[in-house]
Amino acid sequence: MTERPACLKLVDNYVAGAMIAHEYAFGLHRKLMETGADNDYTRTLLGESTAVALEMPVVAHRLDCLEREWSEQEPLDPPAARRTLKRLENAVADLTTELVALSDRHKQVVADLLALVRRAS
Repeated sequence: MTERPACLKLVDNYVAGAMIAHEYAFGLHRKLMETGADNDYTRTLLGESTAVALEMPVVAHRLDCLEREWSEQEPLDPPAARRTLKRLENAVADLTTELVALSDRHKQVVADLLALVRRAS
């Protein structure tokens, strides 16, 4: 079996990063709850973290058809697989702006929660 294309590994990393960041955000919010420092704002931040963690796989899902096409072609028709891989790379490039924006928002949410935890400690 051929190795997964680098462009898909990149998308996988964004999705995994969103899950890890959300787990961290959840833990930070739990600390705020334990100290009584949670409020509507912190719950809004946690909601935003949840939204990013749920949206990232939805964005990645847009590539499923091309990925499936590539994986079926790769062993049987390498020239067609190369063409499909190029389409897949272009599709990932088109989604990168959205993935980066989601990731950046997630980083900001986590930073805000972390700052609130530090203030509450």
